[in-house]
Amino acid sequence: MLKPIVKYQGGKSKEIPVIRQYAKNAKRIIEPFAGGAAAAFYFEKPSVLCDINHNVINLYQTVANSKDFSQLLDDVEALKDADHDELEAEYYVARDYINEHKNSIDYDSQKAYCYIVLRQLCFSGMERYNSEGDFNVPFGHYKNFSCNLVPEHHEFLRTCELIHGSFEQVDIKKGDFVFIDPPYLERLGYTEGDGSISLHERILEWTKNITENWLLIHSDHQFYFENYKHIVTNEFAYSQRFGKDKDHSNAKTYHLYISNRPVEVKFFSGTKEGLQMELVDIIAEAGLEVDKSIITKLTGKAAQYFIEVLSKNNS
Repeated sequence: MLKPIVKYQGGKSKEIPVIRQYAKNAKRIIEPFAGGAAAAFYFEKPSVLCDINHNVINLYQTVANSKDFSQLLDDVEALKDADHDELEAEYYVARDYINEHKNSIDYDSQKAYCYIVLRQLCFSGMERYNSEGDFNVPFGHYKNFSCNLVPEHHEFLRTCELIHGSFEQVDIKKGDFVFIDPPYLERLGYTEGDGSISLHERILEWTKNITENWLLIHSDHQFYFENYKHIVTNEFAYSQRFGKDKDHSNAKTYHLYISNRPVEVKFFSGTKEGLQMELVDIIAEAGLEVDKSIITKLTGKAAQYFIEVLSKNNS
């Protein structure tokens, strides 16, 4: 299981235990709103990654490119030795480059590097643009640079279909699992036009014609209760800090898990006990005998390791 290359606002890495329950026996993973592509990287199956944000798809195209990947990886690794002031200077150089080339949809390996710098070093992981389409999030004052980029990302993305465009351009085939993670309704700021009611109405019409299994995750909103049938709700905790003296580290919201078929979903916490319960469930699902007395002796990290190993084998 690979981790997403960059931090991404609204990323769904923490939702993988739920997504996995909907994606059983999938031959391909389809992410029409790819973003950080948490699902595709986790399952490591042939995937289709589509996004209207050129910065996202250009990044994945560069990582998949045999000629440019090595240089990109070297540049990313070199940045891990930079101090705070060097990171700040690099951040604003990268932001200027992204903004200067905002209207270009040409392949650009330098733009891919700059986008990694922005995603990893911007304040609070925000994805925000001003009225002129310029990325305007300030430097997050990080002391160190980190990035999950590894050679395995290159090998995986070489097997994927990468589309810069609308979700409606994706060709869905038999055996696909479609994970739909659009910008949340009425939450603007990703890119121009995101979060509008018209976008979500288009998604509604689009899903009516999808016969393969699909899952859409969204925050609690009446639009979805009024227009979709199979909905599961769950309280979801998140940690964010925006602005001076504003602490939302214990904030909670409700997520909606919407699909075209009923699924009895099990929710697991990220605690040691929650991971142990998840492992028990995966072992039973594989048709193996479960000894709960042994499972309860595992640390959280050990339980997570076995979850990842078994999940990969079961998929």
